[in-house]
Amino acid sequence: MADTIRRRPRQNFFEMGLKPGDRVVLEQHPDELVVVENDRQLRWRGRLISLTALRQAIGQRRGLTTYSGRITANGIDLDQLYDETYGPARIAEDLPEELRPKGAWLTFAEVVGSPDNLMGVKAVWGKSSAPVMCFGSRGDPSAKDTLHFSLAHNVAKKSISQPFMVTIGGGEQVTADLRGRVLELVRVSGAYGETAAFVSDPELSERLAQWPVAVVLTEVYAIEDDPDLIEDLGFPDRRILANAYDGVKRNDADIDRLWAALKDRRLALRHDVPALPGFADPGKVVQVSTLFPKVKATEGERRYKAALQIERSGDLAREAKRANRERNGGVLVCEACDFSDEKSALFDAHHVEPLALGVRETTISHLAILCPTCHRWAHHKALHVTAPLTVSEVRAARFLEPTSAAGDQ
Repeated sequence: MADTIRRRPRQNFFEMGLKPGDRVVLEQHPDELVVVENDRQLRWRGRLISLTALRQAIGQRRGLTTYSGRITANGIDLDQLYDETYGPARIAEDLPEELRPKGAWLTFAEVVGSPDNLMGVKAVWGKSSAPVMCFGSRGDPSAKDTLHFSLAHNVAKKSISQPFMVTIGGGEQVTADLRGRVLELVRVSGAYGETAAFVSDPELSERLAQWPVAVVLTEVYAIEDDPDLIEDLGFPDRRILANAYDGVKRNDADIDRLWAALKDRRLALRHDVPALPGFADPGKVVQVSTLFPKVKATEGERRYKAALQIERSGDLAREAKRANRERNGGVLVCEACDFSDEKSALFDAHHVEPLALGVRETTISHLAILCPTCHRWAHHKALHVTAPLTVSEVRAARFLEPTSAAGDQ
């Protein structure tokens, strides 16, 4: 029987022919700079936001509840995307306060613990697309000598006692909307090496070519509202970034001030930047190649079984479902396929990083709510059940992947 292609009931931006960077025009406010960020999100005033959340944010800024004008991009009317698929439940960090999930956040202080655990700040041109932090070469790239790896090696060495780093928009390639904004909190491992060993996407590899060495990240957190150093955090200037373009800079006075400004700021773990498949933080400084340290099979199975216990256990799974229900108007919604229902038993709490267990405490930020079908796709369509597909990969696999008309056997 001929193959068929199952698609979502609504298209996303990419399926409509749009691409990252395309300008979005608001009929009533044509001077607002809004661009396509990815297949489901727009960038507006330094924030990632869904189409529906954009309407709400603009409407609420003017005392209304919705935005009533037309929204177009490259002549395409985006109103056909206006349904629950692109509603505010998708981008929790960009919702109005009353719509945000209660308990789905961690504060900066809860994650970092102490300003002593901050390695410093790093100027970056954008938000993370892969679990790496890249640096330039100080030696001979062709010879791959000690100096070539020195910046990455120094950061990996510092990560053993100070694993966290704050990224701030800066440098020649940063866009105006991100310049001077605190973008992410990242956790650094002791593994370092050639950037090419950790990044497989050809387009991203090409853009990162001028930063040929990197350290591997184990966690990437979005920071609520991407606060501006000066306007939102009260810094007199951006001098905290001095000498933070090539390496990581720590000035104790600046870090103490940054800690005071961010400690109560809320964070959201970015599930769209998953760890390298099977990567195991070595817990020490290790120069690696494409054969980066991975969890051994027996240890992987043990951690995977522990993750299943968390998924099936009461308290954390219930809290994750409660947060999902609150941000979806009283019903539960699968984060991959958007199936919704009031009954909790029809949904699973899925641990998105099962191999991370034992390295840090699991919170509801590490759990996604999926319907049973998507949950099984996450594990059994992956190369191995211990390295599940991301939620976005499940979505793409289920609704864009050619499948037999008779269905899976």
